[in-house]
Amino acid sequence: MVSIMKVLCTDASLRYWRWPLHTLFASCLALALIACGGDDSAQDTNTAATTSDTTGPVVLEMGPLIGSGAPSTGDAAIKEFTQSVQDRVAPHVIVLPAQVEPKSAQLAASDPNQPLQIGFGRDVAEAANPAATASLLTWAKSADGRRRAAISVRSPGAAGLRLGLLVEQLPPFGVELRVYAPGDEKTIEIAGAEVLRTIQSNLDTGATGEDAHIYWLPIISGAEAVLEIELAVNINPSMIKLSLPHVSQLAIDPTSAGSEVVQKGLVSGVPSPLSCNVDAMCAEAKYDSLRRATAVMIATVSNGFYGYTTHMCSGVLLTNWQQDATPYFLTANHCIPNPVSASAVETYWNYTSTKCNSNLAVNSPP
Repeated sequence: MVSIMKVLCTDASLRYWRWPLHTLFASCLALALIACGGDDSAQDTNTAATTSDTTGPVVLEMGPLIGSGAPSTGDAAIKEFTQSVQDRVAPHVIVLPAQVEPKSAQLAASDPNQPLQIGFGRDVAEAANPAATASLLTWAKSADGRRRAAISVRSPGAAGLRLGLLVEQLPPFGVELRVYAPGDEKTIEIAGAEVLRTIQSNLDTGATGEDAHIYWLPIISGAEAVLEIELAVNINPSMIKLSLPHVSQLAIDPTSAGSEVVQKGLVSGVPSPLSCNVDAMCAEAKYDSLRRATAVMIATVSNGFYGYTTHMCSGVLLTNWQQDATPYFLTANHCIPNPVSASAVETYWNYTSTKCNSNLAVNSPP
C-alpha cells in the first residue's frame, strides 16, 4: 500500500521547496489519498485566558473559516527569518525530567516494513490546559501596542523537540506564532490563520477530539524549543485558548545540515534489501532529477495508548498528465495512516548517500 498526498500549499510554503534542508508541510493543508501499491484593558503581565470548567470532558469545537474575512491560501503562512536574540522576550521554561527513549525509538529498526521511529511523546503537565498555560505567559507590551509572551520546553538529552499546540480558541487574524531554539537567531513564524486552516482541514475529514485540534509546530534542534506568541493591538490575551500538553522528543535531529542517517532503504541513495531500489549515487547523472525529487519525511502521529510518536519515512514528488506542478507526494501507507497525520508532515530534502553503496546518508545543500 502507498499513500499519495495532494498538498495544497501557500505560495510561501512552496518557496521552502527551493530552500536547502527542508519543507514545512505543516504549513499546508494535506489530504492523504490511499491507493494500492478586542479590548486593550487587560493587564500586560500574567494575563490568564478565560476557560470553562476542566473537571469534565473537554468538547473542542471550532467554526469553519468562511466568508470574505477568511484568509487567502496565498497569504504568507509560514516564513523563516533571522531574529536577534536580544529582541526576544524571556520565556517561562518548563523542564521535563530526563528520559531515555524507549526501545522502540532506538535507531536500529527491527521491522523493515514499519517506519523508523525517531521520537516519542511526552506529556507536559504544567501546560496541560489553557488556564495553566495562560498562567505561565508573561505579556510584554511593545511601543506600538503589540503584546508578546513566550514559553519553552526543555528536555535534557533530546536531539530535537516538536511542540504539540492544542488549539481551543484562536482569532483568525492578529496572531503570530514563532518557534526557535534559545540562542539561535533562526526563527520560524506561523500565522495564526494557518494554524486554523490546518485544524479546519482536519475537522473537514471527520476527525474529532484532541488529535484534530493539535497543530504540530516545526521541529527545533536541541534540547529546548521556545514558542513565542505575538498579538496585534486589537487582540486581548483572553481571546486565545492555547495549551502545550504534549511534545515529541527526538532521538535524532533531521533538521541540521550534515545530519547522518544510517538505515537501509530509508532514503534515496541508500541501498535496500529490495532489488528494485537503486543507489542514485552509483549513477548520479542518470538519476539526478529523481534524487532531487526524493525527500525524508517526518510524521508525528497518535498511537493511542503509546501517545504521540514521530517517525521517519521517505517519499517522492510526482507529476501528473497535465504537468501543472500540483505537488503530489508519494509515500508508504504505513507512514501516513490518516489525513490528520498528513497535516503534520515535514519533509527534508537533499539527503543522499556519501558515495555509491555507502549505507550512509547525509543531509547537505544542493
